[in-house]
Amino acid sequence: MGTLLCPECSARLRERVAAGRARKKAQGGYVGGKVPYGWRVDGDRLVPDPSESSTVARIRGMAGTPLRQIAAVLDEAGVPSRSGKPWHPETIRRVLDAERGL
Repeated sequence: MGTLLCPECSARLRERVAAGRARKKAQGGYVGGKVPYGWRVDGDRLVPDPSESSTVARIRGMAGTPLRQIAAVLDEAGVPSRSGKPWHPETIRRVLDAERGL
């Protein structure tokens, strides 16, 4: 059987976990979730992925171009996405946002 926490204890625990994750992220640590394209996990840190860096640079070089058009260019050039599926405009947006530190 699990242990039940009082509402106040649960709220404090949530705050402490969130603060710990924020601290780890601020120190450059990886706190979980989907790894952005162009990055990989090395221990407890995200580091640039050399195998995807040329694609990231190519995408950044097309910044300002419509996202659908960038996806089409990558697909036509045979550049594989991480999933192996055609590039999606939302994936392109995430790559550009990650490079801006968003």
